[in-house]
Amino acid sequence: MKEKELYEQLAGHGIRLFVVAIGRDKRTFIHPNKTTEEWRSDIKRFKAEISQKKDEDGYSDDNVYNELTIMLMDAGYHDVDDIASDVYEGRVAVYSAGLADDPSHEEQADGFGHYGWESKSGI
Repeated sequence: MKEKELYEQLAGHGIRLFVVAIGRDKRTFIHPNKTTEEWRSDIKRFKAEISQKKDEDGYSDDNVYNELTIMLMDAGYHDVDDIASDVYEGRVAVYSAGLADDPSHEEQADGFGHYGWESKSGI
């Protein structure tokens, strides 16, 4: 099944996935019956509400991202991570390390000869 087919299947049941991308951070939310138009309306309303929040010194509140999450949850959205069937936690690992020649110039096949006081003497 292709992504579009899966989207159409979910949307056919009124279920849609929505993504919040702020900087490099992305979070995916799901709602059992909101349309894209309703999602956009909710985000616009939340933006207007959050933009009014300031701390006692008049600066923007540091908790804007958390506030948005709370507003989304209150409107019936769910974080996809919270309803996932399973999660595998892993990492990319390197189990051995070594040194390899990496010459700056083609004529240095073994990596030697570019730097050093005696590099040109043919040692």
